[in-house]
Amino acid sequence: GREPALRASVERGRILAEAQNIARDLGNEPANVLTPVEFAARAEQLAGECGLEYEVFGPEWMREQGMGALLGVGQGSVRESQLVIMKWMGAADKSSQPIAFVGKGVCFDTGGISIKPADGMEDMKWDMGGAAAVTGVMHALAGRKAKVNAIGILGLRASGTTGSSRAARRGISLALIGTALLFVGELASIPVRHARISDTSASLVGLIFFLAIVLSAVGFL
Repeated sequence: GREPALRASVERGRILAEAQNIARDLGNEPANVLTPVEFAARAEQLAGECGLEYEVFGPEWMREQGMGALLGVGQGSVRESQLVIMKWMGAADKSSQPIAFVGKGVCFDTGGISIKPADGMEDMKWDMGGAAAVTGVMHALAGRKAKVNAIGILGLRASGTTGSSRAARRGISLALIGTALLFVGELASIPVRHARISDTSASLVGLIFFLAIVLSAVGFL
């Protein structure tokens, strides 16, 4: 009599482990492989496989939306910035307020013109960890057929310097943090201002780590 419950528990564990491995695999890819375009392609494939609705947008669309912070930093790299929106509408009321997961996806962060020190530069590939985590979360929600409406937003870009010196100029560290906050703020505004995604206000999560960065920078952590 306990077999159905056991099978359900095993399936739940399988789905959650698969979602975690998706996030880990994305994070472990080298930055020369997991470019913004490649990340978007993999997210699109995963969304299609697990039944998520999805849209992928390039620089032209983001320019029309006034997403200058994302594009301003990303234009310093030859890798085109991308925006991925994934939707899981599993609630009984499809019009109910969704949860929005916002993932920062800087596939490699040199610091641009304000280039970062060589020590630890290899770790800058992890700056896309937020987007990887959101990809895993959306996969888990779809796999579990979660009874919730959710939106996953991935802002994908690379920060670099090119021969044409197109990178955004930034000054002290707080200015860099300000750029990051503007970038994620742009992503966070999408669910509430883009009617094709949501007709209602969205509950926003996933910005806490940015608050931690700011508090750390000004000496509170």
